[in-house]
Amino acid sequence: MQATRGGEDALVKKCFGDFDINDSGAWTIDEVTSMIAKLQISVERKYVRPFFKVLDKDNSGTVEFEEFVDFLKN
Repeated sequence: MQATRGGEDALVKKCFGDFDINDSGAWTIDEVTSMIAKLQISVERKYVRPFFKVLDKDNSGTVEFEEFVDFLKN
């Protein structure tokens, strides 16, 4: 699946991979929380869960790359 065009595809993959701390190929709620903190966004964890659920379209408990790309497109 081509997420974006040209160098943008590599940038999206790098961004996803940078926050995939355990290299599982999917983000966990802890990784998303860590990502938000690294972006210096102050938010309580209880507010991260609803955002995570928006990303996790298949309700697997993780956010796969394709779900991240779909989020960016919309």
